[in-house]
Amino acid sequence: MNTELITSPKFLVVVPYYTGGKWDGKNWITLTKIVFTVNGERYTIPAGFVTDFASIPAFARVTINRIGKPVIAYIIHDWLRTNKDQVMPTKQCDKVLYKLSRDLGESWYTSKKVYYSLRSMGWVANVGDNKFSKVDPEVLKYICDSNNYQ
Repeated sequence: MNTELITSPKFLVVVPYYTGGKWDGKNWITLTKIVFTVNGERYTIPAGFVTDFASIPAFARVTINRIGKPVIAYIIHDWLRTNKDQVMPTKQCDKVLYKLSRDLGESWYTSKKVYYSLRSMGWVANVGDNKFSKVDPEVLKYICDSNNYQ
C-alpha cells in the first residue's frame, strides 16, 4: 500500500470541540484541511472534522498515547472510518493508519499494537457518527479566516 501525507503535521491545528458551552473531554475539531493519498488517489479532509484522535478500543487507550507523533494519522483513520460513504474497507483503513504512523516516526511496536487492537476489537468503536455535520460552517469559516488557516 502506497500512502503519502501531503499536509505537513506542523500545520495541523485542532481545538477542543465544544457543545452546550463546554468541552465533552473527548472530541477535537480540525481547523486546517488534511490532504493525503492512498495508492495514488487523493483525499481531502475539510477543516471542521471532529475527531477523538483514534477510535481505538478502550483497553488499548491505556497504553497508547493518542496525542503523539502520529496524531495526524489518527485523524485520517477516524475520517476514513466515519465518512458516511466509507471510502475503503476497514482493514485497509487500519493499514493506512499503520503506514502513516510509521512514516511519522512512531515505533514499530506501538504502531503494531494500535493496528492489532483495531483489527481485533476495532468494531466496538462507535464509527459512522461524526459530528462534522453539526459544526456551524459560518463559525468555522470565521475562525479559520481570522487565523489564516487553510
